[in-house]
Amino acid sequence: MAIKKFIIRFFVFLLLVVAISYPISFYISTHFHTFNKQSWILKLENNTYDYAIIGSSRATNMIDVNIIDSICNSEGINLGTSGSSYVENYLILNHFLETNTIRKLLLNIDEFSLNAGESVRGYSFHYYEFLPLFSKVQYKKIYKDNMPKWKYYLWDILPISKYIEYNNNFNLSSQDYGLLNQNKGSELRNDKLEMNELAYKKRHTIINTKDVKYLNLILKLCSDKKIEVIFITTPIFSKTKQENSNNAHQYIDSLAKSQHISWYTFNDVFDYTNKIYFKNETHTNIEGSKLYSKALATQLIPQLKK
Repeated sequence: MAIKKFIIRFFVFLLLVVAISYPISFYISTHFHTFNKQSWILKLENNTYDYAIIGSSRATNMIDVNIIDSICNSEGINLGTSGSSYVENYLILNHFLETNTIRKLLLNIDEFSLNAGESVRGYSFHYYEFLPLFSKVQYKKIYKDNMPKWKYYLWDILPISKYIEYNNNFNLSSQDYGLLNQNKGSELRNDKLEMNELAYKKRHTIINTKDVKYLNLILKLCSDKKIEVIFITTPIFSKTKQENSNNAHQYIDSLAKSQHISWYTFNDVFDYTNKIYFKNETHTNIEGSKLYSKALATQLIPQLKK
């Protein structure tokens, strides 16, 4: 009899926890802010841009939207997020296009984005940055495809659990995004060179099937929205002029031709053998980023200039 009472009380307790979880989760979701750029992106609404840039830190840290806009007389936005893969880029773009409009998407593509797990060696999809989106039907498949199944179902049944797990990653008061607004999402880095002698960055020989899957989903989303995609490849340091061609280069070239996508790479417009322009092998410093942005803008004039 005592066991029966315990079981009944236990299940009543569970039901109460689940029931209370929903209103608390709803409150948190409406006041949710993180400390990173993703939170700023989630709050962009009702804007119209000539173009958006998307990719990892090789997009957000290396492309100055203000420079491109000043040269091309355009209005752009940088949606790149550090350490991200095409999974995160796809989620961001989906959400962004719910209330914003763009004519073109500048998509950073290279061997690192085509093998994000190996490149980042950590979270390449920061799903804790987008916790309020988990409850939206259109994003369920993305989460289910990219997180442990047990965690997915726990969050689905007990929504408060996701906020408890990542309680250090967000707060309930608004952030100051003044600098991001001023720089239109670009986050140029003025860090010193991380090493005395830049090495030759080891090339990835494997193209990850999941990265290709979400790259294709981005392309399909843009096709459905009548958005023109433009491939860009930001600078990679090399000691010689011959080191920037590999199997990823061949894959991108083939994809661009088959999809009739313009592809602008840095090879012919930027001195990628000069280490004074680099923070490390795969990221330019602020001087290099500004110089590359000017070169990229010149390439894009026919596409963006009004």
